[in-house]
Amino acid sequence: MGVGASAGGLEAFTEFLRNIPADTAMAFVLVQHLAPTHDSLLTELLSKTTSLPVSEVMDCTVVSPGHVYVIPPNTGMTILDGTLHLSDRKNVEGRNMSIDVFFRSLAEDRRERAIGVILSGSESDGVLGLEKIKAEGGVTFAQDEGSAKFKDMPRRAAASGIVDFVLPPKEIAEQLSRLPDRLPLPDRRAQDRKIVSPKDEKTLFRVLDLLKLKTGMDFTFYKPSTILRRITRRMVLQRSEDLESYLEWLRGNAAEAQALRKDLLINVTSFFRDPASFEYLKKKVFPAVLKRLPKDAPIRIWVPGCSTGNEAYSIAIALDEFLRGRSVPIQIFATDVSDGAVENARRGAYPDSIRLDVSAKRLERYFHKTDGGYVIKESIRDLCIFATHNLLADPPFSDIDLISCRNVLIYMEPPLQKKAVSFFHYSLKPSGFLMLGGSESVGEFSDYFLPADANQKIYVKKNSPKNKNRLHFTVFGRGQKTSFARDARRLAGTAAGFDARKEARKILSGRASRDGVLVNGEMEIMEFFGHTQPYIRPAPGQASLSLMQMVHENLLPDLCIAIHRAKKDRRPVKKPALPVGKSACVDLEVVPVRSPAREDLYFLILFKDGGKRRSGGKRADAGRLAREVAKLKRELVLAKGSLVAMMREQGGMAEEFRCQNEEIQSSNEEFQSTNEELETAKEELQSANEELTTVNNEMEVRNSELVHTNDDLNNLILSVHTAIILVDGDMRVRRFTAKAGKSMGIVASDIGRRVTDISLGLLIRDLEGFIRSVLESLEQKEKEIEDIQGYWYLMRARPFRRQDGKIDGAVLMFLDIMDIKQSMMQLQDAKTYSESIVETLWEPLVALDSSLRIRSANKSFYSFLKDARQDTSNQLIYDLGSGQWDIPRLRTLLEELLAKNNAFYNFEMEHDFPGI
Repeated sequence: MGVGASAGGLEAFTEFLRNIPADTAMAFVLVQHLAPTHDSLLTELLSKTTSLPVSEVMDCTVVSPGHVYVIPPNTGMTILDGTLHLSDRKNVEGRNMSIDVFFRSLAEDRRERAIGVILSGSESDGVLGLEKIKAEGGVTFAQDEGSAKFKDMPRRAAASGIVDFVLPPKEIAEQLSRLPDRLPLPDRRAQDRKIVSPKDEKTLFRVLDLLKLKTGMDFTFYKPSTILRRITRRMVLQRSEDLESYLEWLRGNAAEAQALRKDLLINVTSFFRDPASFEYLKKKVFPAVLKRLPKDAPIRIWVPGCSTGNEAYSIAIALDEFLRGRSVPIQIFATDVSDGAVENARRGAYPDSIRLDVSAKRLERYFHKTDGGYVIKESIRDLCIFATHNLLADPPFSDIDLISCRNVLIYMEPPLQKKAVSFFHYSLKPSGFLMLGGSESVGEFSDYFLPADANQKIYVKKNSPKNKNRLHFTVFGRGQKTSFARDARRLAGTAAGFDARKEARKILSGRASRDGVLVNGEMEIMEFFGHTQPYIRPAPGQASLSLMQMVHENLLPDLCIAIHRAKKDRRPVKKPALPVGKSACVDLEVVPVRSPAREDLYFLILFKDGGKRRSGGKRADAGRLAREVAKLKRELVLAKGSLVAMMREQGGMAEEFRCQNEEIQSSNEEFQSTNEELETAKEELQSANEELTTVNNEMEVRNSELVHTNDDLNNLILSVHTAIILVDGDMRVRRFTAKAGKSMGIVASDIGRRVTDISLGLLIRDLEGFIRSVLESLEQKEKEIEDIQGYWYLMRARPFRRQDGKIDGAVLMFLDIMDIKQSMMQLQDAKTYSESIVETLWEPLVALDSSLRIRSANKSFYSFLKDARQDTSNQLIYDLGSGQWDIPRLRTLLEELLAKNNAFYNFEMEHDFPGI
């Protein structure tokens, strides 16, 4: 199993391993964000918390059960066939993604037996790796926020919805200890043979029926090996002993039914999966689609099984890169049967880990950086329409240029695969393209598709299939078949591209007046209908199709009011009898034209001749009435002129504002680019800070150990009643015992001074030379020395060895030998005294050792023998003279005396001693 952590990981690792039983059958690979330039103490520190063997990984390390493996600093790590491989660490945009890299390889290598755990950390590393493990049927864990020192990594993992258990490290260890005791997961090699007993097969179908009843999703014709692996996984997590007990649990637990459905639908998805496929799209597929595309028609793409939208957004980005700013309508329909996946796709928010799959250039151009992740930009988001859609039960889309359905068919049995491929053939335009996954093909539908690139699994629809009866347009299920042709035609009509001109003509066909114009939301004229010359005419100056510049000045105020009201109320607005010229009038009507699939709004503006204006009134005072009328006319003309001027000025100002807005947007993009650069720098600093936090945590633990060790050493030194001085390689004092301070006058301020510069009160020549000889020979040496007060010590010196084996000074020990020295002096005095007494005796006396050799004799003895002292010392008693003392009786007595510890007295012997 893989365990990932970052800042605060040491405490979490320690708590986790402390609760792992010693007899576990699992192997644990710990991946932490470590500082690249510092040696890690993690292995040493963790080895003190668990009885399991803990070792730092070396390249090509074979993983063994019951062992803990720790990633080395500044390395990336993967696993293949149970062997750990190391490589140089590759940061992505300055961030360490080593957990994602290892978890992905773990999922591919261990499949459903992979287990992933995310512990404390301040990054988002590990989320994509957990998704891969979950997709392969493995088990996922995350530390709960309450017990995590740094919460970002476990919080984001839990928020992704892919974590099976969110627990403290201690409870994660306890939960893990239960997993191996459960049912073994089935072998993937069992796919081609019967993998369950007849009894379990019936129970399995009952589980699927119950799942369909509770969730509405029918998995009957999905591959049984896949279904059984996912169900067995749920059984392991729920600790169910067999299928029957799991079925009973499923009956009474609605949440478990949804969890099982989610497990069965989970997909492996990523951005730009199989990059060569996207390069082929840009070089071959998109040019072919664009070449045969009718004018103003949109490029239509369908991505069934889109999951969280990675594939759909990848295609949108690749298409945008291909078009290079060309204005071509694009419609990408991305569908999935999972409501949650579609909702996530609509949000377009992804973790930092996508940097493993998306280049820095694409991230900068197509994504917004947020706290802990990325969000797709609106320009790409608006190209995609996400919807919940069941590929096998709902009507397919129509008039599609490209279908991308990768790694969906591999989970289906042949009947469902045939049906899906039939749908694709129906949906595609003539010569449309179908892109499948690396392990998928069109199978027996080779008559309907030609391979455009067999390596990339991209096919082209044939225009004239030989046998249309082979197309499968039925929903397969046990005892259930449903036709969908009518629904398909209905969906094709609603999903087709919207044509505002065509819709405007439909509106005109039902009205008496057919004179008018069609304008878009920016009031640009798109098309003229009928006779509009009296009301619409070109304005002097630069050519323009702006409605506000071309409409008759008398109609402009009422037209603006009508358009505003039609836009607000989304219904037609009429303005009758508006004056045009001196005597004519017109009936004006504004009809909104709205696309059913998008928010685009168009307006159809109709004109109807209102005839001549009526004149009348009583005759009155001609002079007064004429003046009043003339005055009112002048005021009205001035007011209308001012109003028209103001409106046209407003139109000019709007154009200026538009230009200014574009400039502001350009500046905003520059600021945004600068901000993204700052964000990148911030992320790099955060990553470095996180690694330093890890080092600091290790140093804190090591410092705590050093404090305890120092306390132990200080107490040990205080308890030692021997004078000891520690010196470094430069003969400087490092430590000394209290006895040394008292006997030799060393004080605390002498630490750091050369020992030869301190008056120790010792009568010794060349102390430095003596210490140097010890450091050069690396052997312990001793020497008796005397201090100025006549006190004697045995000075013993040995090399001071560090933990790495290097010599870093010497240890001087001064053993008190004064008592021994005094005892030896007393013994010498006693010997001298006794020898003096023996020498004064008149009787001859000789002392023998155990081998009867002469040790000493007094003066009377040598006088008696008439022999020199040097001739008898250390001789056998029997060899004195010419063997005169070799008397059998004497020999017997002496030997018995030694053997039996006897004594004898008054032994008389007679012998001729020549010379006496």
